[in-house]
Amino acid sequence: MFSSTHVLTFFQSLLLDAQRTDLRLSDLDDVAFASPSFFTRLAHPNLHPYLPSTSSSSSSSSSSAGPSLNEVLDIHAAAKECQNEMHPEASWNMLVHQRILALAVPHCWEEDGGPVHFLPCTTAKIHPVFRRGLGPGSAANKMVDFAIYIEPSTFGPGTVTAIDTLRRHLPDASINHTDFAPLRRRPIALSIESKTTGHQLLEAEVQVGVWLAAQWRMLEGLGPFSQEHNTAVTTAAVEAVAEAAAAAAAASAATAAATITTAAVAGDDSMSPLPPFLPAIIIQGHEWHFLATTRDSKGITTLWAKQTFGSSETVLGIYQVVCVLRYLAQWVGQEYWPCVRGLARLDQSMSP
Repeated sequence: MFSSTHVLTFFQSLLLDAQRTDLRLSDLDDVAFASPSFFTRLAHPNLHPYLPSTSSSSSSSSSSAGPSLNEVLDIHAAAKECQNEMHPEASWNMLVHQRILALAVPHCWEEDGGPVHFLPCTTAKIHPVFRRGLGPGSAANKMVDFAIYIEPSTFGPGTVTAIDTLRRHLPDASINHTDFAPLRRRPIALSIESKTTGHQLLEAEVQVGVWLAAQWRMLEGLGPFSQEHNTAVTTAAVEAVAEAAAAAAAASAATAAATITTAAVAGDDSMSPLPPFLPAIIIQGHEWHFLATTRDSKGITTLWAKQTFGSSETVLGIYQVVCVLRYLAQWVGQEYWPCVRGLARLDQSMSP
């Protein structure tokens, strides 16, 4: 169905701005002592609009202006604290990762900033319907730390009503592969898993791979069961799709490729296409890594790992992370959301 070209092309576009922000400063910590005119003198076109503002006030994540230098310096100091004093994962999430995300994507409670938001979801579990066949209980019950999602209310009451109508017939009334209450009506677009420095990256890759394999099953189930003539979408019907996929499922922690094999679910020719890939991010201490899964015509879901795109170890590295997160947020709104809207037949379900 999809080739590696989709992911490779996206990798190149994703990293273009971030790579070009590498100014090869001998000591990035010197940025802390630079005057505002320092950034102006750099005159580096690829840093726009991610240059720091000169204001010390909080920056709006929806603004085209970059985060203020003081904000980034504060996060940089927190990251050093977490690394040097061996803080646990929860502290990294609260003191560093969540604050970086907030510089690029609005919080779940913010009404401004567009349709793409984020929230923490450390207790969100894969719904049993979608984790069958993904390995033993411990392997299949994988969770992630943050979700970047679509906020339906930003598109008006018609979209909210269409999603609510559909999810009433889905497992636990959720539009996603998890029954996590805050995400029941908000389609997940990008999942983020964090680990402290020193934790094995392979473990995180398998964790994300299983989570995304379950998400593919959910998306495949939306197509056949969201058509206008099918008004009796039931949990049993979705379970049938999940069981068909689970028949050939395999999740292996023994390979760095972390390939998740599942059965293909056939759909009619009128179905809207699935997204070309599902993205994810793994944060390991300071380092931020981009991953993606693709799905081919044989139902093979492969996890592509990994491309490092920034680090909280340096000030400039934090700006690179914000740059890429903003790029991803644009992709979610412009590319991923139309795919989900088409699969779920939301446009057809909305009142004129």
